[in-house]
Amino acid sequence: MEKFDEIDLVIDYGHDPLINIVYEEALFEHVRNIYMKPVVRIWLNPRSVVIGRSLEWCEEVYCENIFSMKIPLIRRFTGGGAVYHDLGNINISFAKPYKKNSTPDLEKIFREATEFIIEVLREIGL
Repeated sequence: MEKFDEIDLVIDYGHDPLINIVYEEALFEHVRNIYMKPVVRIWLNPRSVVIGRSLEWCEEVYCENIFSMKIPLIRRFTGGGAVYHDLGNINISFAKPYKKNSTPDLEKIFREATEFIIEVLREIGL
């Protein structure tokens, strides 16, 4: 994995969905403002529903069902849709610093992240 020596890997076994989402935001802020090195985080959430920052809770999910089943409903700091999480799926976050007055090259970022994740999965035999 020499090609990826400049990227740090965090495998997180914490299983509190709220803490996981807060940690994700803190990781992005830390990489952007302090650490200045790319980080890939692989993590799990127990049963929970996570929605994007601009969504209306009950327009995206059946709130009555979520609440009656006591499934945590959590808002993340990024956009996107509503996602059901449980211990059967793997979440991957890729945080990469960029210059404050520049527009990040999203295609390049996704390509780098994908290549790194594939290499990590190969290293662990998946």
